[in-house]
Formats: sequence, structure tokens, C-alpha cells
Amino acid sequence: MMTRSLALLFVSAALFASTPTMAKYRGASSSPNHADAIHPLNHHHAASKLRVVAPAPTPDEYLVPHNTYRAAHGAAPLTWSPTLTASAQAWADGCKFTYSGPGENIAAGSGEAFGPANAVKMWADEAAKYSPGVQRPSLFTQLVWKDTTEVGCAVASCDGIFDIKYGKASFHVCHYNPPGNVVGQFSENVQP
Repeated sequence: MMTRSLALLFVSAALFASTPTMAKYRGASSSPNHADAIHPLNHHHAASKLRVVAPAPTPDEYLVPHNTYRAAHGAAPLTWSPTLTASAQAWADGCKFTYSGPGENIAAGSGEAFGPANAVKMWADEAAKYSPGVQRPSLFTQLVWKDTTEVGCAVASCDGIFDIKYGKASFHVCHYNPPGNVVGQFSENVQP
């Protein structure tokens, strides 16, 4: 048991330095001119000789923030889909910071602190840019889309999303069913 526990720990290369952290999300796939947004995270890691490898997130780590934001916008709670989770994991494992298709939200952040709640919050923060009269797909609109009933999410640790000085990125992918962001259906599916 001791050997097994020690296997989850590894020595940090920078014993006394902290790693800068960044977060990034891509705008809606149907809007190719929508630039990536990159934000420094307000979290500053304390120096540590040992770091625990984080376990895979649980479904509730994604569902709770999703359903909290959905409730605030008049949408019913989502249920977890193992099928959507498998497709999200397959896409995340490819480490391509781009969309695989409709009904998807993606986000990436560096550092151990960038978990599911951070990714979902980034998508929810797009609510400030939402204009009810404009039918423009966004991460926020997919998050709160009323007709969507299921979600499956996954994360992968990826090189190459950020500059090397930020280290590996936690690349979060969520797939939704039925997909949202359907032109002509925004007014009945998105409540500001």
C-alpha cells in the first residue's frame, strides 16, 4: 500500500519556484473569427517538493456547476451520459484545442487548480456578452440551452496548448445531447 501511495507522488522539477497559471477557452465553433480568450488565473501555487497527481474528476464535479448555472437561467438539470463522456474523452485525449463538432464546449487551463468548476465558470462568464436579440452561438448558450438534457465531460493533460513555461494544460471537453445553439431557437432555449 505504501508503494502504491508513493506512486501517486512525484518530485517537482522546480523545487522552489511556482508555475504561472493560464486559462484558455475557444469561442463558438460556428464563429471562426471568435478569438481565443486567455486569462491569467488568480491562483498562485505555493512551492512544493511533492505534488499529488490528481484523480480523474467525478461526474458531479461537472454536473453540479452545470446545473447550478442552468437553474439560474430557467433550464432543467442535465443528466450524465457515459456515451457522451467516452466521446469527450476521446476528443480530449487528442489534445487538439479545436472543436470536434456541434454540441461541445472546450476549455484549457494550466496548473492543478484548473478543474471542472473552473472550465464551466469560464463558459458561464460569457453570459455577460449574451444579447437576447442576437442569435449567435456561444459557450454560455450551449451551457444553458433548455432542450439539452444530457452531458458527458472529460479532461486530458496536454502539452502544446500554452507556451511551455506554463506547463501542461488541463484540457476539458463537454459533449451535449441534444446539441444546442440551433439558429432560430435561441429565444425559447436561452434565458438571460
